[in-house]
Amino acid sequence: VRPVATTLALRVRLRIVQLLSHRLTRMKAMAWLECLQLIRDRTSLALIVTVPAIQIILFGYAVNLHPKDVSIVIARDHDGSADQLHRTITETGYFSILADGLASGAAEQMVREGKALVGLELPPLSDSETLSAEPRIVVDATDPAAVRPALAALESAYWRQVAQRSPFVLAPSVDVTWLYNPESRTAWTIVPGLIGVVVMISMLMLGALTLVRERERGSWETLLVTPVTALEV
Repeated sequence: VRPVATTLALRVRLRIVQLLSHRLTRMKAMAWLECLQLIRDRTSLALIVTVPAIQIILFGYAVNLHPKDVSIVIARDHDGSADQLHRTITETGYFSILADGLASGAAEQMVREGKALVGLELPPLSDSETLSAEPRIVVDATDPAAVRPALAALESAYWRQVAQRSPFVLAPSVDVTWLYNPESRTAWTIVPGLIGVVVMISMLMLGALTLVRERERGSWETLLVTPVTALEV
């Protein structure tokens, strides 16, 4: 009984392998036919090449999540265009100072009116040494992806300046080294994933267009008449 069962199992496996081999051969022939037709169809070939390339360039490089030139205004009782505060803000590389020396509350008003993303309200010089007079930052949070990294850099620069001026800070300065992406370019992280998404969407769209075009031309019925099943087509 066992030799007979083994022989039957081998025959079934061999039959399955033959069916799959024939099916793959027919599918390869259909794929080669479609490739030849695609090479002759310049419109579809242009869509396959140009549409994904344009979308990758547009979304991968034009959409930049790295904040730059974040508008900031400063309200204080003097205009210190060359003081330490200006240097600290400029060294972050994120901000663009629109106005300085504004009246108290004017920076917050400009943020509310949409003229700036960040407003810095500093206390008067006479109250700067009191505990109750603290600087206040007003932020437009409608675009948090651009404002939060910039504010984190500004806060880091502020505490670095405080540590350098304080005589009680004995710890050495921290040297931060950015590896692999020192310029913090978001394209290096967006483009690889975007390539897969764009190609997937483009192939689905082109596949649907190809099927509709085959039906309009009447060649779909001709393909079904050939010794190829509908699933293989």
